[in-house]
Amino acid sequence: MQQPRREQYRYQPRYCEENIWHLCQAPAFRQCSEVLVIAARGAYFPIFCQRAASSSKPAFWDYHVILLWQADTTAARGDYILDFDTRLPFCTPALEYFTRSFADPDGLPPAWAPCFRLIPAPDYIAGLRSDRRHMRTADGWLARPPPWPPISTMESNLSRFTDMDDPAFGTVLNQAELHARLTHSARACPAVWPIPV
Repeated sequence: MQQPRREQYRYQPRYCEENIWHLCQAPAFRQCSEVLVIAARGAYFPIFCQRAASSSKPAFWDYHVILLWQADTTAARGDYILDFDTRLPFCTPALEYFTRSFADPDGLPPAWAPCFRLIPAPDYIAGLRSDRRHMRTADGWLARPPPWPPISTMESNLSRFTDMDDPAFGTVLNQAELHARLTHSARACPAVWPIPV
């Protein structure tokens, strides 16, 4: 049995929150995963190994959304990160992903230090509203929208997920706290293998 592959799932560049929202619908991930919303308390944070930047340079995102999967299959066991936008494999062991993707926060300006909001996948599915307004300006779209309908047609609460001082959803950890959690994690649950969409 193979690990999950990027091309099995819906994907549109620059719409990470929707890509992960749809990924969470797959039976393999719905009950055995947490969504990670990453943002800094400043305007952006650096992240390496992103396809939007050269291989040796970080991308600077205002936010990014990925999936933490507690896998228990013949192909994968343990904590994995699924990131549609990484240059690493789509399904990468979590500690390897964080070691290769994030700089030492002690070497960053405090405003650039990433924070990580962990949300159980079912709560993310139920809670997120986005009508894509954050991707529109008076001049048009900032990036081509996905071909599928938006999650919501008339409301958006995405900023409540990306504002790391807003307590509405999940738990917010800093980089050291997340690393400690992953280092001591032994969680896994059986997976119903994904249904391509």
